[in-house]
Amino acid sequence: MNILCDHCLVVGYADQQRRIDVDIVDQAIAALGGAARRPARWPASLARAAWGRWLLGAVAAAVLAGRDLVLR
Repeated sequence: MNILCDHCLVVGYADQQRRIDVDIVDQAIAALGGAARRPARWPASLARAAWGRWLLGAVAAAVLAGRDLVLR
């Protein structure tokens, strides 16, 4: 990670950029011999996991709200 960050700073300095953006990171990765990858969206497994957590939270909130209504 430190080597990648160092390369990002060197590339940014060489391009006279004040901010390190994704394009500079891609250039640094390429300079280190890796493939520049920038996923356009979350992988399906992460999206599915996030959706599942949200759904579980919504169901739990509905159950607790219904339970409070019945107990009153």
